[in-house]
Amino acid sequence: MIPRAEDSTRAVLREWWWLLAFLCGLTTLTLQQNWLDRLNSSFYDAAITLHQRELDADILVVAIDERSLDEIGRWPWRRSVYARLIDQLTAADVRAVGLDIILSEPDTEHPNDDALLGAAIQRNGHVVLPILAEPLNGRVTETPPIAILNNQVAALGHIQSNLDADGVSRRVFLHCGMGFPSHPQLALALLKTSGFNTQRYELPASLKLNHTETSGWYCASSYLIPFAARPGKVRQISASALLKGEIPAQQLRGKLVLVGATAAGLGDAYPTPLSGDSYSMPGVEMHAQLIDSLRHDLSIIPSDTITRWLVAILLVVALMVAYLYLLPRYALALTVGLMVGVLLVSAGLIRWPGIWLPPAESLLILALCYPLWSWRKLEAGMQFLEEEVTALNQESEKFSTLIPALASTHTPSQIVDPVAARIEQVRHASREVRVLRQLVNQSLISQSVGILVLDDQMRVRLVNPTLLRLLGLNEHVVVQGRLVDQVLSSLKCTRTADWTSCIHTIAQGQVLQCEAQNVTGGEFLVSITDIENFGWIINLDSVSTLKAHERERGRLLNFLSHDMRAPQASILALLEQQAARKGVDDTLLQDIRRFSQRTLHLINQFMFLARAEHLQADTFIELDMVQCMHDAIDEVWPQASTQGITLKRPENNESLLVIGNHALLQRALINLITNAVQHSAQGDIVQCDVDQQWGEVCCTVRDTGEGIAEQDQLVLFQSFSRVPDPAHPAGTGTGLGLALVKMVADKHRGRIEVLSQVGHGSTFFLYLTLAPNAIRKPLRSDYSSPLIS
Repeated sequence: MIPRAEDSTRAVLREWWWLLAFLCGLTTLTLQQNWLDRLNSSFYDAAITLHQRELDADILVVAIDERSLDEIGRWPWRRSVYARLIDQLTAADVRAVGLDIILSEPDTEHPNDDALLGAAIQRNGHVVLPILAEPLNGRVTETPPIAILNNQVAALGHIQSNLDADGVSRRVFLHCGMGFPSHPQLALALLKTSGFNTQRYELPASLKLNHTETSGWYCASSYLIPFAARPGKVRQISASALLKGEIPAQQLRGKLVLVGATAAGLGDAYPTPLSGDSYSMPGVEMHAQLIDSLRHDLSIIPSDTITRWLVAILLVVALMVAYLYLLPRYALALTVGLMVGVLLVSAGLIRWPGIWLPPAESLLILALCYPLWSWRKLEAGMQFLEEEVTALNQESEKFSTLIPALASTHTPSQIVDPVAARIEQVRHASREVRVLRQLVNQSLISQSVGILVLDDQMRVRLVNPTLLRLLGLNEHVVVQGRLVDQVLSSLKCTRTADWTSCIHTIAQGQVLQCEAQNVTGGEFLVSITDIENFGWIINLDSVSTLKAHERERGRLLNFLSHDMRAPQASILALLEQQAARKGVDDTLLQDIRRFSQRTLHLINQFMFLARAEHLQADTFIELDMVQCMHDAIDEVWPQASTQGITLKRPENNESLLVIGNHALLQRALINLITNAVQHSAQGDIVQCDVDQQWGEVCCTVRDTGEGIAEQDQLVLFQSFSRVPDPAHPAGTGTGLGLALVKMVADKHRGRIEVLSQVGHGSTFFLYLTLAPNAIRKPLRSDYSSPLIS
């Protein structure tokens, strides 16, 4: 069987669907289990570094740096120092001050310093202090500044840090608190104190709380920080320089000031996307960067899981669909391009519109698509090559007797790689196919009939020169790929209006024959054969000469039926007139009558034989052989009665139907009965029967004559062959009667048999196929007597 393109396409699509289902399932599982969160965090950090910017000039950090520690003293400092810092900032008319220093316990060594600091905070009026969440006995406690300070501050802000699983600080909660997230983040509290409108950052009415691992502490409004610069890039001045008066007041006026530690070893520093693991960013700088982001309404909204899943699935589906149409090199280029595009889009969305779409899942699935699809295609290709090589080897065995070069089995030598071995086998098989194709082409060229091979779309695939010549086309005309109606446009089909309709009437595996004519009157016989799973083969042969011979035969038959029969009939009529006169020699008249009747019988037999030779099955009808036997007996009865011979009718009273030509079948039975009568003596009985035997109708004619010798039975059904009969040495037969019976039996796909022995008579059996679904009916009642004498 020739593999159809649909079979291989169906196999590819089946592999495609299975792989797509696997990739979608892997995407879902990866997102559910968060397997690639660390990788997504690395992509996020790299993307953040691409969007660095300058912080606002009015954001200033008063840094407790190494210089300050050297000049003022080791940490912690006395609170009177903080009071002096705040007084300096108050004198410079700063907008607000955020003091990122924990002041949750009173100074027992210098009790008066707490009062000094509280007074300084009161004089400024825009100071924000941190509130601390500390674990105590397995619970979290909210630790505010000491009362003397807490009563003077403009606002409190939490400074809780949030580290991801990899230990990097990328986000904060804008609101936290015990029992309820009532405290804003220190940077947000400082903005609100400075008069900045923070309404959009307030807690929503439908608050959804994020509970921490420690019971009782609630956080809300998770915020990914759009870091602007690396550590050390925030504008800052040394605390010691401020205390010494080295900073002009004009440089400080209107600033948002954050006071905090930047010196190494103080512990208030965290790894960030812009600092990495090599060095950390001080907490006071993180507050400064958070202030800048909040002021400019910058935010990064992480995509939810559903969105990430949809994006990954759409990319996979689009890529897999493209794989069905692209060559491997273009498919690889598209895969790499999509992966690069995913990275660029993910990084670009952070800047605008501020969306973080993690790319790791999409990159993983896209990276798996090409190798997995290539693997499955390679497996399918290997299987296809194996099947094709096996099929080609089997086919080549059939032609090995015609083409000795195909008889040897080809085995690749010194090839270890299975793919290379299969390719070598296919190369060898392709050579065999080329040899076979050459054989087919040579066979087509040598054919004396025109041959046209069509595919399942009714387009020409092969054609031989004979067909082009019969169509009157130049041998250089290209007809391959054209529709059959275009190629055979010069021929008119006698069966249908066009050739396409004619071909559609052919059942699978069947052969259709029809006739066609061209514009010049040429006549052709067209044979169309259906080829399973491929198309059709059309054979075209010119029958103009044959048709001319048939017309000549028709004229000859007309001549025999009229021009020769008419004189014989006239002779017989004249003999009848002369027989009534007296004095006429009766012996002469009888001889003339006998010879005329014999000539007329010969003409009739010849005409029936000619009709039988050209009998077509499409002219057959359903008929009853029992009735046909009775009609034949009635036809022969006058001759049998004259000779004193009894004809015995069939004992069967029910019809037995066959499909055939009534006139010729009746003539065959007449010839059998006449032959039996001619070889019987006066007083003999000729037995005629019709029975059903194993799905066949058997017509039997039995006589009791001299019988037929075994050597004569071999030529009994040949034309002009007559068996010697001692009872009739002159012979009365024409030698065409039994030949006609044999011809009629063959045309009806039946058979004629004889059983005879010299001295014991002969029995002839005519077997015909019983008509399908035949219903047996009783015969008419006028055949009540079985004997005719």
